[in-house]
Amino acid sequence: MKYNEARTPIVLEKYKLLLITNPKSGSTVLKQLMRRMMGHEDDYSVHEWGADGLPHKYPANGLNYTAHYSLEEVEDMMTS
Repeated sequence: MKYNEARTPIVLEKYKLLLITNPKSGSTVLKQLMRRMMGHEDDYSVHEWGADGLPHKYPANGLNYTAHYSLEEVEDMMTS
């Protein structure tokens, strides 16, 4: 199976939050919110983000994904 960032949960360690986005259901706005919660500058409008696909492209979007953690760390996140 090919790796797909869009189907990988986003991690906000500070808030102990994992977010699984679903395409075509407001995921651009959710990813923009996650960036703000992580302290990133909001330097793109929703329209510019959508045009470039930027919120969906790692590492340009600056988000953390469960794929960047070990299986033990992810299991701990899911059960704590």
